Amino acid sequence: MPDQLKGEVKTVVDANTPQQSPSPALPPAVEVHKDGEAGNDETKRNHFDKTYIKPKHWTKYAEAICAIALVFITIYYTRAAYRQAAASETASNAAKDAVGVASNTLKETQRSNARQEGIADENRASSEADSEKAIKATQDAMRLDQRAWVSATSISGVPELDKPFILQIIARNTGKTFAKQFKMTVVFDKVVPPDKTPDFSAEIVGGVSRSVSLLSPSGEYTSIDPIADEGGTRSLVPTQDYLDKIKAGGVHIFVFGRMEYSDIFHTAHWSTFCYDLTQKITWRACSEHNDADDN
Repeated sequence: MPDQLKGEVKTVVDANTPQQSPSPALPPAVEVHKDGEAGNDETKRNHFDKTYIKPKHWTKYAEAICAIALVFITIYYTRAAYRQAAASETASNAAKDAVGVASNTLKETQRSNARQEGIADENRASSEADSEKAIKATQDAMRLDQRAWVSATSISGVPELDKPFILQIIARNTGKTFAKQFKMTVVFDKVVPPDKTPDFSAEIVGGVSRSVSLLSPSGEYTSIDPIADEGGTRSLVPTQDYLDKIKAGGVHIFVFGRMEYSDIFHTAHWSTFCYDLTQKITWRACSEHNDADDN
């Protein structure tokens, strides 16, 4: 290479190669050997050529390398994004599963609570019913203990020869409180033939009632009833023939009735009584029509 080209780089171009603008001049290179001495001119030129002559397409290589690096970076971040999306989907599915479990647990808890409430309601209703029954039983026991109890306790007066036939029936209040609006009906019936019995209910309806406003505890009421003769105009005075028919069983005499009253708890009550005259001219209780209410 000629000396005038020292410090420059001459580009040899082919005749067919288009002209390019010359490369800018590079500053002179200074070569320093290990022993600190400078080399000759030929050595310096060779070193200059090796140091400053670069491939003309180095920028394209750099771009290619950057593009490849960008592809790898894109692949890396894409995979990272995919993994993150998969993790997010997994977390979302887990959250959905947790919500489902929580929802099922809530429903089961609600059903359990409903069952417990139903059982509690049944127990409460049963307890209330038992309490009401106990209260009612207590009230009934108290009322039964304190109420008025009225019944016929005795009968007197039998037919005697040539004497007026007069009956006396005693009603007594054996309860601890007053019997209010007390009413008593007495019926005398002579039945022929003697094997028959009276129609108690029908005859009581047509009987004569006696009313007493109050009957005190342990108080008594005596009904005095003269028996009328066959005509009903005067008292019956038995004759010997009349007494003989009774003793022979040809005539069967009944005395029966009904008593009505209310107690201090405003509950209405009733009781019935019946006596029949035996052939020995004594009274006995009938086998029927001796009853009382269950109030």
